[in-house]
Amino acid sequence: ARQFGIELSARLEGNPHLSWQRLRSDRDFFVKNRLLYMDLEDLRTVSERVEEFVEQKKVEQSPLYFSLDDEETVLDLSYIESKYAERETDNGLDDEFFLTKKGDGIILILYPTGDSTDMGFTNRLLTSVQGTIDELKAAGRANGVEVGLAGSFPNQANDYNMAIGDARRTALYGLAGVLRGLELAASAGFDSVKVDTVVIRAVNDDELVPLLKLGQRLGAEVRFIEYMDVGGATRWSMQDVVSREEMLRRLSAHFGPISAVDEDTAAPADRFTLPDGTVFGIISSTTEPFCRQCDRSRVTADGLWYRCLYARTGTDLRGPLRSGVGADGLRDLIASRWHARDDRGAEERLSTKDRSTLIPVQTLLDEPHLEMHTRGG
Repeated sequence: ARQFGIELSARLEGNPHLSWQRLRSDRDFFVKNRLLYMDLEDLRTVSERVEEFVEQKKVEQSPLYFSLDDEETVLDLSYIESKYAERETDNGLDDEFFLTKKGDGIILILYPTGDSTDMGFTNRLLTSVQGTIDELKAAGRANGVEVGLAGSFPNQANDYNMAIGDARRTALYGLAGVLRGLELAASAGFDSVKVDTVVIRAVNDDELVPLLKLGQRLGAEVRFIEYMDVGGATRWSMQDVVSREEMLRRLSAHFGPISAVDEDTAAPADRFTLPDGTVFGIISSTTEPFCRQCDRSRVTADGLWYRCLYARTGTDLRGPLRSGVGADGLRDLIASRWHARDDRGAEERLSTKDRSTLIPVQTLLDEPHLEMHTRGG
């Protein structure tokens, strides 16, 4: 174990994910301060003995106190001190290294450059370290040595992987429920049923054709939505956007020529027809904004009115209502704000150089109204 630890430490020197590491302990320091590292149970015992000693001394200060013996009350912790005076092991290891609690192994302490809450960094770190361990094993340098990773980073990775696994298993049942709900909605007698889906590259962009076929089977109109960089899309990247042009090209390759539906409407979706008459829509606000024709607005649950999904501020409607403004006053407020509307969020984003995430995570935590889902979008 000693030799493997030395070789592993040497191999990890210069690892970009590590700031520094410790394998060898400062024996003189730990001998001098050994009582600072006592076991938790012994620490509790010391605490209890000190409390008893203090309470006894308080009693002895009373003028009514009378002792039946002449022995002075003494705080004796010599048995604890002797326990930690020397700690020998019989496993061939010595105090030159950090030892496991049982004293049957050595510990190499690694100090990463990143944070365990960053799962991307955590996975890269663990993959890098485990790769180095596997290389030494393959070279026969770990014969008879059991190697394990412990601490906040592997614990965080395990918790994350368990959560992802649970989510995936749950999603299988959730998908079945969604499909059943769509079937019931399609058979409920509504004038129309629309199925919206945000298309993200490498996530679901391979499901364009299956989704249209599902819509055909249900008699529902499928609408594909370009991935938008609105508040809450903290991992948004232009590389993940599948544009309207690309969607039409890929669908045409499968279904044949696609025709645009000629209609005068302010609806956000442009509609198209397949050769068999199936109609579907695409909302392309990321690559082809329609701000000047948009007639949509949203009111949050606490009464803030937003005229654009990209807007940083909204109009308070709850305040005037609670202060007693009548229907006419509320109508005037809404009309004045709407006529003065100059929101061009999507157009402004399209013209942004080096376009990236719209709202930082910390800002979203401080201002939850910037989250798209709070606006009903």
